[in-house]
Amino acid sequence: MSSIIVSRLPPEILQDIFKYNVEIKTHHSRYKDLATSCLLVNRYWCMNAISIIWEEPLNICVDNEKSLEKILKIYISNLPRKSKLLLIKNSECQFEISSKQPTFNYASFLQKLELQSLYDTINRFILQKTYYTTYTYQKTAKQRIGLLRELVKHFISEKIYHKISKIFSDINDLQIFCNLKDNTALASLINTLPTSPLKLTLYRCSMPTTSITKSLSSKLNNLTSLIIHERGSIPLETFKECTKLKLFQLDNFKHHHFDDATKDADELKDIINYKSLNNLDEFDLYQLAVNNLHVSNILQNTNNNLKVLRIKWIKSVDPENEELLFKSIMENCTMLNELVISLTTSAIKYFPSCIRTLTRLQNLTIDRYEDDQSLDEDMCTWAEILGINISMSIKILLLDRNLQLNNEAFDKFLCQCYNRGIKNLHLIVDRPRFIQIDEKIKETLMKYIQSGTLNSETNL
Repeated sequence: MSSIIVSRLPPEILQDIFKYNVEIKTHHSRYKDLATSCLLVNRYWCMNAISIIWEEPLNICVDNEKSLEKILKIYISNLPRKSKLLLIKNSECQFEISSKQPTFNYASFLQKLELQSLYDTINRFILQKTYYTTYTYQKTAKQRIGLLRELVKHFISEKIYHKISKIFSDINDLQIFCNLKDNTALASLINTLPTSPLKLTLYRCSMPTTSITKSLSSKLNNLTSLIIHERGSIPLETFKECTKLKLFQLDNFKHHHFDDATKDADELKDIINYKSLNNLDEFDLYQLAVNNLHVSNILQNTNNNLKVLRIKWIKSVDPENEELLFKSIMENCTMLNELVISLTTSAIKYFPSCIRTLTRLQNLTIDRYEDDQSLDEDMCTWAEILGINISMSIKILLLDRNLQLNNEAFDKFLCQCYNRGIKNLHLIVDRPRFIQIDEKIKETLMKYIQSGTLNSETNL
């Protein structure tokens, strides 16, 4: 009786049951478990299980070369006759194209397709059949691009993606990684984007990107989020008039090597007077080195609007101005509810008074990026001072594993928190999983969990 009821369940309910009950240990096991347990029950189960398996097969099997090759071959066999003939006409074609059509139109089950994943799979599939050299890569370019073109045409044809016309009109989160000389197509795509709010992420652009920069210029009035990873050739001044910007993140935004990091730190002065700083809610700066004076001036132009500030660095190029940085945070970031900050030997003495004044702060992350033995020697004293000055509003405190806190330091910090009546603090210590926790530290933490000072979800 139960099997009859299950067989009558609507497809959407049956598919939800499949998704819920399959134990997912890895992406590939999910694919394998579904294939072995559901496909052979009956035709109705098969139709509903296969739609789950083929929602995003390239992502599910991303680390399994053999599975990726099988998936690609199935997609190729699904191609219409016209596309197959076009690929066969390519005299350099090195893979077999079956004339038979598979049982299902597998492309019709696609729910998520990443073009980069598809292209990478095609590259591996074709290049593995030949000895890889720069010459063979260039020689197979036409073949690889041709296959990509025909597959994408198939994916968007015959109403497989019946909402395809809306895809580009609905884009509001654009990520660009361009390293080709000719980015005409990408620039054209940007030109077609609507004028609705847009989030933009730029990855290192090693080639000149004049056309893309020009296209982006027409969308800047609606840019609300800007993330730049290794700036490359796109000038920062392109974004200086983005008055609606709420999130601004710079991540090692030009150079790879530490020798060049000081140049990055000095170049921060270029953005100090940008109008794009005026309405920021979040400012993230992840660099090898930082210029404290420039960052201080940047914070002054955020008009005390910042809710989130993340500043992480290995060293400061002007340690004489570290006090100025913390003073600027106290004066210009009074609305902060999240702070991520790196500590150096010299900066550690300015930090306690800073967090004492941030009465709205709820999330605090303390990192350490300076290899200095004296920092370890001062850690117990500093931990106690932290407990004395930590804001009562802080709910989550994350400590970097490189701070090397010992049991004495933890006890002094938590004792001060207890004396001040701090309750339910969620303490997280970022550490490698293979490092065992000292038993004394466990006992100390448990004592303060039982007293109510620490949250029961405290994580080491």
